[in-house]
Amino acid sequence: MLLNFEQMLTPVWDTDTVWNETLIMLREENGTAAAPLLYTPEKILDVTNAACNETYTEGKDWFLLEDGSFCLTPESRIFAFTRAELYPTQPIPGNSFPMPDGNLLFGEGSMFHDRKICISYTVKACDWPGVTPVSARDRLPHTFAALDSAAPLHILLYGDSISAGGNASLYIAADPYQPPFGELFGVGMSRRFASPIRFTNTAVGGRETEWGIRWAKHLVNSYAPDLVLLAFGMNDACKTPEEFVANTRKIIEIIRADKPETEFVLIATSTPNPILTDERARFVGHQAEYKAALDALAADEALGGGIAVADITGMQAALHSRKRFLDTTGNHVNHPDDFFHRLYAQYLMGMFPAK
Repeated sequence: MLLNFEQMLTPVWDTDTVWNETLIMLREENGTAAAPLLYTPEKILDVTNAACNETYTEGKDWFLLEDGSFCLTPESRIFAFTRAELYPTQPIPGNSFPMPDGNLLFGEGSMFHDRKICISYTVKACDWPGVTPVSARDRLPHTFAALDSAAPLHILLYGDSISAGGNASLYIAADPYQPPFGELFGVGMSRRFASPIRFTNTAVGGRETEWGIRWAKHLVNSYAPDLVLLAFGMNDACKTPEEFVANTRKIIEIIRADKPETEFVLIATSTPNPILTDERARFVGHQAEYKAALDALAADEALGGGIAVADITGMQAALHSRKRFLDTTGNHVNHPDDFFHRLYAQYLMGMFPAK
């Protein structure tokens, strides 16, 4: 179903209804195709394609197992990959990543989006299995002072392709044209607070923290934001946590050299497909280790406070303790799909509760 902003920003860790949870179906050699949902469904409300313009019918296209898993009927109209298609034995130039025992199908644009389905359902029990957002009120005093007094607030997102929007449906020009997490967060903040919120996104795909250092004055300082969402890490895979956090510190120092009161949310990155373990796959690295290093940086008194950390790494780990990576990715390697972009935005909104 087409979602409104309230539904998009309803946190999956605190809800009685999950909206447009995504799945990609995989048909096994024995003909079965089943996938776990985040929660045990109480009632399925809607099953559509990712574009939300085709509805699928219970009994004809799908059914639920006793454990709540979502299954396809043999005659289902819903697309299902085969393992040979998802994990080809031979590399596909431009559309695969190497694995030790074969290859991983990769696709930008709408390759995966067009093959996804969305399930909306009420839940029997909202028993989210891990990390949830913590209020940043004590960490970001200037930001909350502005929000509490309805003063103007300029938020800027600076990071890599995930922050730029890949593979949100708006970014790839596909129905239902859902904005990526940054823009969802900007809208959510404008709706929650009386402050005039200005949101700017200067993220660029394929970039890492060394690039972030070189371009900070041009892509951040020239806008003079009050709050910066700093979101690198995916492309820093080869860097140790110490190297990554040293670069992050430098970016903060460059920005604060022009505007010392600037505050920051450091976004601990999501991690790439865990199946990618081959060192030839360029995203294999240290991303999961960066969150602890960012926590230490935020607590460093030498920086003078005004820094919070968004634990997207931990939130993703909780999500994937229930769901497959395949179901929440936009390209099968490192970009979120619409559902995961919404979870990014939901987490950030959770850090900014109303007074």
